[in-house]
Amino acid sequence: MLDYYAILGLSRNATASEIKGAYLKLARQYHPDRFTTEKEKKDANERFALVTQAYKVLSEEKTKENYDRSLHLDSTGKPIEMATIVQAK
Repeated sequence: MLDYYAILGLSRNATASEIKGAYLKLARQYHPDRFTTEKEKKDANERFALVTQAYKVLSEEKTKENYDRSLHLDSTGKPIEMATIVQAK
């Protein structure tokens, strides 16, 4: 599973504002139109797609909650006890 927090360079308890700011910075940095050679454009496009995918998941509350749950984290970024996960199922 991809670590969307790491892709955006964020901690697991990043705020919505921090998520948006990191996305905007990286989207500008890796936008394919900034590069001239085909290889640079291809590499940038791949990175840009990852950054966009990470932002789409982390910027929406429900998808972020589901993603964090899949990582076994609560809304503050702390690990959830396995007993809590088993009881919830």
